[in-house]
Amino acid sequence: MTPNHPDPRPEIDSNDLAAVTERLRSSKLEAQKSQRQAGIESGNGFASLEASYEMLQRLARCERSGGLGELLALGRCEGPEAIAKRLALVFLAEVDARFDHSHRKVQKFWQGVLGDNFSEFTEDVQFLQGFAQGALEMWTQVSPILKESDHADVQVVHSQNTRGPSGVEEASGEEQAEEISIRPL
Repeated sequence: MTPNHPDPRPEIDSNDLAAVTERLRSSKLEAQKSQRQAGIESGNGFASLEASYEMLQRLARCERSGGLGELLALGRCEGPEAIAKRLALVFLAEVDARFDHSHRKVQKFWQGVLGDNFSEFTEDVQFLQGFAQGALEMWTQVSPILKESDHADVQVVHSQNTRGPSGVEEASGEEQAEEISIRPL
């Protein structure tokens, strides 16, 4: 600061600085919470409307093995781009995330899921973590129902293959109707 050019910044005492810091910290946490919630909703919608059975199964397998936690923790050291890439590659079933050709696949995946402004979302760690959480929450709700229907299909098929008194395999009309009502998956 020179005599002819005074410092344009007002002086901030330590109490004011603490208040500003607290206000901005609160604002930051609110923004993170909002992005996380947007990600959860988007991931839930993706799982509900677009994701295949195999995509969600891979995500769940990654989560059970602890790999998803590691993948999502990358944001701290490698940034959100690494999370977006690896998360997309889990959905796309790409084995090795080091290949350069996967960059276009990753962009195409996120653009298909989030639209043309996908980069605004894939550059946010909280959104990406929420996206994975939302997709997993939907899978957690649906997978037990899918398993139950798998068991029902097996039971119906098994009951159809019983032998009648003549030794010939028989199936009653009621069992066939039951199979038809169970098979829509």
